[in-house]
Amino acid sequence: MKITISLSKIARGPIIAAFMERGERDQGPQPATPALRRPVLTDGAAENVKETVDA
Repeated sequence: MKITISLSKIARGPIIAAFMERGERDQGPQPATPALRRPVLTDGAAENVKETVDA
């Protein structure tokens, strides 16, 4: 028989317990990661990058 105790039940501080409880409740199949922002290339910078890559 496997006994599991959640971290939110062990935490003594109410703020930490609430934080742990939200984490346990909101767990999804995959962690959320922010989308990477692509740089904005202006004034011919795209051509300079292309020339550098092609060289």
